[in-house]
Amino acid sequence: MKKLFALFTLALFTQFLMAQTTQNTTPGNGPSANMQAAFTKLFPGATSVFWQTETPGQPVATFTFNNHKMEALFGDDGSLVWKKTMMTEDEFPKISRDFMSGAMNPCHFERFYHLESPKTDDLECELTWNGHLYLFQFDASGKELNRKALK
Repeated sequence: MKKLFALFTLALFTQFLMAQTTQNTTPGNGPSANMQAAFTKLFPGATSVFWQTETPGQPVATFTFNNHKMEALFGDDGSLVWKKTMMTEDEFPKISRDFMSGAMNPCHFERFYHLESPKTDDLECELTWNGHLYLFQFDASGKELNRKALK
């Protein structure tokens, strides 16, 4: 029985590794040379880099840089479209957390991040309330800019 379990676990792990490799090497699915060059220039020394494509032609890099988990999207020409820096609950402004807790009580905070692009510099929070996922956007002072249901 132990051998069967070990074999099953090995097969499952192998399938997982193959799925990751396929996702990163499918022609036209991965980052272009311009994207990779721009990524290396902007985030030298980044670790645990993983490129994932959810929208064709728009691979997103997920990585660790300066001890922060991050995501970044680049244009075909290598220009930075946006970057997200994940935050802890304590790093997110208390005034914004208190506002969301009051407006959507009881809620569960899912994730916090700082979203930067050429057009925006927002703090964002995803939270679950009454079984639905919501996105709140705030400016740096903690003022609510937008909120919307995600699903």
